[in-house]
Amino acid sequence: LPWSWKIVCGANPAYDAFPAQHQIFYPSQKSSSALWYDPVFKVETLDGRQVWTKRHYRCSPRPVAADLAQEDGSSAGAWTLTTLDNGVVSNEHWTTVDADDELEWAVLHYSGAAAAAGQSYVGALLCSADGRWPRAAATGAGRARVEAAFAACGLKMWELYGHGPPEPRGADGDGGDDGGEDNPSF
Repeated sequence: LPWSWKIVCGANPAYDAFPAQHQIFYPSQKSSSALWYDPVFKVETLDGRQVWTKRHYRCSPRPVAADLAQEDGSSAGAWTLTTLDNGVVSNEHWTTVDADDELEWAVLHYSGAAAAAGQSYVGALLCSADGRWPRAAATGAGRARVEAAFAACGLKMWELYGHGPPEPRGADGDGGDDGGEDNPSF
């Protein structure tokens, strides 16, 4: 899916640690500058059942300081997300901190508030297309780049919650166990 990401790891257990969470972004049909974002995720109910749920957010470009803006003044990578969640308006600021040149992975930072409920939250996510640790970031310069992106968010790798698919993905991508790791130790 060209518009979908899955969370590899994140920093906020109340927000990032749902199993099988899909981050689905798609263009608005009514606005050339807006997107829609639908996180779809599994939750465990108090009685032990697992159910799928989702939210629906409008994503609008967020103004940024002049030194962060692109040459044309736009704020690519900086968004305001708004949703109505159980009768409470929630506003979030999302920023693309870094992304692989081939878009194999992206690190996203968010901060938000549901002011009427007196709640605020902050965190960051590493996302990939399949929810597994990206090969390009497993070691070396790629790994250092992911670590630097989380450091820019004030986070160390050991502070993250990982939850990719538990089965190993082999080095040849076939799902077999030939030494590849999905989510290396933080």
